[in-house]
Amino acid sequence: MILSANCTRAVPGKFEQYGEVMQDFMAAMMDLGMTPSMKVAEVGAQDVEVYLMSMHQDMREYGKMSDAMRESDAFKAAYQKAAVSGAVQLVDSFNADLLPGFDVPPGPATGVIAASAWKPFPGKVAQLIQGFGAAKAIHEKHGATVRAWQVMGGRWTGCLNYTISVDNMAALGDVMEDSREEYTAMLAVAGQDPSAEIVAQRIMTVSYTHLRAHET
Repeated sequence: MILSANCTRAVPGKFEQYGEVMQDFMAAMMDLGMTPSMKVAEVGAQDVEVYLMSMHQDMREYGKMSDAMRESDAFKAAYQKAAVSGAVQLVDSFNADLLPGFDVPPGPATGVIAASAWKPFPGKVAQLIQGFGAAKAIHEKHGATVRAWQVMGGRWTGCLNYTISVDNMAALGDVMEDSREEYTAMLAVAGQDPSAEIVAQRIMTVSYTHLRAHET
């Protein structure tokens, strides 16, 4: 499964125009049969970052959909609106390939996502993925959905991302606290022979409230 993500932020003073442009992009994606997901990174970013994401079965489907987007009049109109309004600032864009063993029902996460980007040390990729598997067993036992990704492009090129998905922030708190003891013990063992360094962490929700709060 392939995740495609574009990360943007609203230019100060242009929140309304930014919101309209993002809704236009989402509508254009849905017109093509895609199921877009929009998340706001409210923890871990220096400024409010909005991720517009889509999921694809594989690179073949992603390639076909990319061509369809370029030919879409709705997409062209959305890009033109973004340029004319001057409301959208691009922060990052990347793709990510779901790692084997982390397969869950396809489609975007509908609630809160806690994501960690790990940069593997030379020759330690397999060991890092093994560690992800151990963490997955812990977090899923307490109600989380876990995915792990190979990032392609953008600021986290060469990293592996570990993501926890839950329904809401309260559920995330429950997962983190209920798994704390076992997860901490796992990290202590892994730290004796480190396989990677953590380079970024994000908590992403679907709320525009925080975006509005920063705007005002």
